[in-house]
Amino acid sequence: MTKEKQQRAIAETRGWKEIEYYRATLAGGYSDYWRGVCPIGTPMMRELPDYLNDRNAMGDVMNGLSIDDLRLMRDELCTLLSCAWYDSARFMCAPCEKLAEAYLKSKKLWTKTEVA
Repeated sequence: MTKEKQQRAIAETRGWKEIEYYRATLAGGYSDYWRGVCPIGTPMMRELPDYLNDRNAMGDVMNGLSIDDLRLMRDELCTLLSCAWYDSARFMCAPCEKLAEAYLKSKKLWTKTEVA
């Protein structure tokens, strides 16, 4: 699954709408980022959290999970990291990309990347 598809899929599960990749023209060049209509507050376009690189963003995702969903994600993460569920140090040090992959797999949203 490409990084773009992962970013979009996680944002959609969090309630973001009208998601798009955006290029803003600035005085010194360009700024590329994902944006969409935020599910909280006034409905307006905002920059999406960077789920694949920001641990705080993935922390917010995990904080919104039920206990059962968190267990499913934990089991997927154990498989990805080749560790036991009680190895909390491995979980705390897991890179955002692995957390994102485990989350998407636990939600049955992970797809294999197409090879051209």
